[in-house]
Amino acid sequence: MNRTVCLFLSSLFVLIFLSVGQVLAAGEFGVIFDVEGDVQQTSTGKTVSLTKNQHLLGPVNEGDRISVAAGRLVIVSIKENKAYEMRSGFQGLIKDNMLVSVKGKAVVRTGLDLPNRGLGGPIGGFVVRAPPSCIRAVSPANTWIIELTPELRWQNNCSKGKRVTVKVIAGDSIIYSAEVTGDSLRLGPGVLKYGEDYRWVVDAGGAYNIGEAYFSVHEQTDAERISAVVAHSREGGRDIASRLSYAFFLLSENVMDEARKEIGKLHSDFPRNEQIRKLMEETNDTFPQK
Repeated sequence: MNRTVCLFLSSLFVLIFLSVGQVLAAGEFGVIFDVEGDVQQTSTGKTVSLTKNQHLLGPVNEGDRISVAAGRLVIVSIKENKAYEMRSGFQGLIKDNMLVSVKGKAVVRTGLDLPNRGLGGPIGGFVVRAPPSCIRAVSPANTWIIELTPELRWQNNCSKGKRVTVKVIAGDSIIYSAEVTGDSLRLGPGVLKYGEDYRWVVDAGGAYNIGEAYFSVHEQTDAERISAVVAHSREGGRDIASRLSYAFFLLSENVMDEARKEIGKLHSDFPRNEQIRKLMEETNDTFPQK
């Protein structure tokens, strides 16, 4: 089988913010994390009325002027890793990489989780092969996970039957193998260990009818910490800033499968938002779509 495994090592900060446009461009101060009401942004002489549907994650640049006639605006400063909340009656501008108040006061908000500049690490890999395989490993793929009994899911478009062989590989050793009918399999206890890297393969038979993906299991203490945040987030009632914060938290922890789900929900809620669409495309499954 001719295949090339391409591993990506990338800064998570670059992954997240390049995906929403030119956020690391010179003169950029931060991004819009929440907006409601009558809010205007003047940039390079052009004034735009901001809306949640179109401008979430949009850039805020050096020299921009902000006006909150009624409502609220939250801006996250990239360099400071800090959020500013402005309410009705606020006017200000971005000068010397600072938010300067002309009228009213901006409140520093905490609890918004953004990856720090320079945070890096492996974010997984994908397989490129020719001809393209008719079976694709869907999840977990290119991600870290926080449980020891994940559900493996795949997409099978092969012309032959749906029965496949699933193998889990640690290093050079096959640690699990099973024949399955269907498109999913949940691993039982005792197969995976905390802090280990794995590759899994789903084989429908034939020279190229093979899909594979990589994932890593967080260390137990990290898995428990992340699980607590995930459980809290599922209680509901979160505002948009909290939802974005949660998505970025998942990205910063490399829990890509959960991040894809959360960003997909945001895109469904705000389909006209170009920045969220780009973020979804960047963090979506990186296997070739055929």
